[in-house]
Amino acid sequence: MRTNSRVWRGSKKKGIMLMLFAILLAPLLALVRLTIDGGRIYFEKRRMQAAADGGAFGAAREILRGNDSLVVSGGQDDAELNGFDNDASDITVTVNRPPSTGPNSANNNAVEVIIQRPIPTTFLQVISRQSSTVRARAVAGVVDELDPPCIIALNPTASGAITVSGTADIYGPDCTVLAESNSPSAITTNGGVSLVAGGIGYGNFGGGFVQNGQGTISPTPVPVPGPGDPFWELPEPNPAAYPPQATAKLQTGTSMVLNEGVYSGGIKITGGDIVLNPGIYIVDGFEMTGGSITGNGVMIYNLGTNQNNNISIGGNVQVDLHAPYSGTYENMLFFNSRYAVAGNGNSSNADGTLLGTSDSIYDGIMYFPTVGLRYGGNATQDSPFAMIVADTITFAGTPQLGVNWEDNGRNPPSQQVSLLE
Repeated sequence: MRTNSRVWRGSKKKGIMLMLFAILLAPLLALVRLTIDGGRIYFEKRRMQAAADGGAFGAAREILRGNDSLVVSGGQDDAELNGFDNDASDITVTVNRPPSTGPNSANNNAVEVIIQRPIPTTFLQVISRQSSTVRARAVAGVVDELDPPCIIALNPTASGAITVSGTADIYGPDCTVLAESNSPSAITTNGGVSLVAGGIGYGNFGGGFVQNGQGTISPTPVPVPGPGDPFWELPEPNPAAYPPQATAKLQTGTSMVLNEGVYSGGIKITGGDIVLNPGIYIVDGFEMTGGSITGNGVMIYNLGTNQNNNISIGGNVQVDLHAPYSGTYENMLFFNSRYAVAGNGNSSNADGTLLGTSDSIYDGIMYFPTVGLRYGGNATQDSPFAMIVADTITFAGTPQLGVNWEDNGRNPPSQQVSLLE
């Protein structure tokens, strides 16, 4: 009798377990279905928000340019570039100027982009939920630049997008230093460096800064929406519009005067005193390892058709270069082509190098939008106007880069586009 009782009680327990499993199975399956569909909706929301941000930024750029008639199309075109086409049957991209709601609804220099799309569900259809409408909204606008950017690293993901090492001294109290990278170590300092600016920022989607050593960073970097490439619309020079000067590589170790034009074989200078007359110098590689170089009203544009044809000025070169004060390339001192081949594989992980002796001056914009730039050596730059824009930027050695925007006849930008909401 006892044995039969134990068997009966064991069977009863198994039955209860099966019944509990049956009761819990339905909500467990519902939870799994909700998780799968919820994950898909969350992923789509992230993509849509990035497109809305891009659309708002593009529309606000048209406001900045004074193209009122292109604000709507500009916003929709930039949203389309991010995968959300207003012409698609299931996507709506609405552009409102001023925004329809929010704190900027009365600001005609602000624009709102709203993207909506129904996302089909898979498992939630069992509860008659055939789709879920996902919505993203962003607001961007034209704002005054209290501290205009003077150093911008454009790479969106690089660790150490701005790296300051050695005893480098970066001083720009009236301007902003920005790393647009969303890496936790977007800005990295090593050793006893000093990085002082009106503002210091990194990407606002997970970016951060790492301070190794006892150096100075002031103020503390904060997440900011990056302005993007401020010169993305600047046209690249057309070599056909300039006089040909040399088809083979120009190599010299003696003093000479050069004139504007196309040096299709590149330029290599090992010594002597080089004078650049005013104008645009189109080169395919510019290397200088010794001597001195001076020029007023000049821009050096590098084609960079292979990974060895870079702009490289060594630490033993005395530099005194000043960008044009007017014209299409006003303020632009170095322009490395957006199509330049990157990846020269040197130890500095940079495709452009601007060093120089202790009294060197680079007066103007140093623009290397798709390659890394190394600035350092013994160069001391305290020009009234200086700006560095590159994919990544490394300051090393003992450079002192003073960037202040005093009135010296140049016209730095006074407004910029920024995400507002």
